[in-house]
Amino acid sequence: VALLRAPGDAEAKAGALRRLMEERAAMPQIARFAAGRAWRRMTEEQRRRFVDAFADWIARSYADRFQEYADIGSADEVFRIRDAIDLGRKGVLVKTEVIDVGEAPIAVDWLVTDRTGRPLVADIVIEGVSMVVTKRDEIGAMLEARRGDIEKLISDLAAA
Repeated sequence: VALLRAPGDAEAKAGALRRLMEERAAMPQIARFAAGRAWRRMTEEQRRRFVDAFADWIARSYADRFQEYADIGSADEVFRIRDAIDLGRKGVLVKTEVIDVGEAPIAVDWLVTDRTGRPLVADIVIEGVSMVVTKRDEIGAMLEARRGDIEKLISDLAAA
C-alpha cells in the first residue's frame, strides 16, 4: 500500500517493486513455474537470465497497474486479514480483503511458503485469479509466438 501511494512515476515504482519482490517473494520458484516445460530446456545461464528478465517484466507491468490504480484509488482503503489456512507443504494461504469506502471488498489471497527457510510470497490470488497461473499462460503464449526460442523470449522480456 505504501508503494502504491508513494510519489513518483511507474518507472520509479517498478524499481521499488523489484526490490520488494526480491526481499519478500519466491521469485526463482515463481519464474520456474511460469516457464513451465521450457525450464527443463534452459541452461543454467539461461535460467538465471530468465529469472532476472521475468522479475523485471513483472515489476514493470505491476508498477504500471499500480500507477493507474493510484490515480483512481481512495486514501481510505485498507487491507483486512480474514483468515490463514495451513495448506501443508504448499504453505499458508492468507486470506485478505481490500476495503474501500463505498465499494465491495476485493478478495486478495496470499500463498506464503517457507521452503527457502524464510516466509516468502509464492502467489497472489485476486478475486480467484492466480498471478502465477496467469503469468505461466502468458509466458507459454509468448514462447509459442517465438516458436520455442528461449533466447528470443528472454530478450523480449528484458526489453518489454
